[in-house]
Amino acid sequence: MREDSLRDRLDELCRNSNTNAVDNILDFQKGHYDKFSKEYGRFIDQYKMFYSALVDLTYSINYLDKSKWPSHRALQFTLAAHNQKQLYTAFFLLHQGFYEDSITLIRSSYETFLRILFISCNQEHQWNVFGNKEGGPKFNALGLVKDELKLDWPTYRLMSSFAHSNKVDVLEDVVQISREAQKEPIALRLKYDEEKMGVAINYLQFLILVFLKLLNEVFVVDYSTHEQREQIRTEFDKAKEYTDILMTIMETHTNNKTFRRMAQDVKDIFQLIHTMEETEEKDWKNAWSRITTSQKEIAKS
Repeated sequence: MREDSLRDRLDELCRNSNTNAVDNILDFQKGHYDKFSKEYGRFIDQYKMFYSALVDLTYSINYLDKSKWPSHRALQFTLAAHNQKQLYTAFFLLHQGFYEDSITLIRSSYETFLRILFISCNQEHQWNVFGNKEGGPKFNALGLVKDELKLDWPTYRLMSSFAHSNKVDVLEDVVQISREAQKEPIALRLKYDEEKMGVAINYLQFLILVFLKLLNEVFVVDYSTHEQREQIRTEFDKAKEYTDILMTIMETHTNNKTFRRMAQDVKDIFQLIHTMEETEEKDWKNAWSRITTSQKEIAKS
């Protein structure tokens, strides 16, 4: 078929096609956004505020004197900056009703945070976050949290179940078919789901917290002689207040004890980052052992 004939045929097919599926999705998105805005309006407003501060502060750091940054900081900063598109897209997909896709992007953003942590702990092997062709420790998101930090975080496994072909819903439907208990067609299914929504909201708040802390505590540079130092100080102070608020939210989470526990873990992780960045400590596992042992002793007293 000639190119112009193919084009004409496609135009004809489009004019006479049934696009109800897409139209119905668009209707669902609008209805979901309206309901989500009504029930979670405060979360939307707060996320916009936190996210905007994250983007603005990242932009500002570009124009500060970074000459005293260690050699690995550029990679960490760049990882954090490029991650911000995913943090917005995950938020957008959430309020449009596409929870699984939102959680999949959140998983990628969570990996970025772990890569930045890995770099602070293994500064001589910073590029091993993308492989280990030159030897040294290998980055593995699940292994770092579960086997090395020994943190009881369900985060990665939980989010992976959505990222890997939406295993959660697939297995549920397969079970229903095998039991001959299928009630709905196996097809595109869009609905308002409070449980999945809660997963996305909790982890978006967690990620905004850790990335704001990185900007305010790790990527910060000396701006005391900058001509706009008062404005810059205001930006950093605002980010500090936001991280304090988000940390308090995690520490007092009434519905999820996992997040209350993770709040202390985040404090410990940043203590580890500061130890590796600001002292002569070379063995991050020894440093981590001291930090967690100290916390256990405090908890007992």
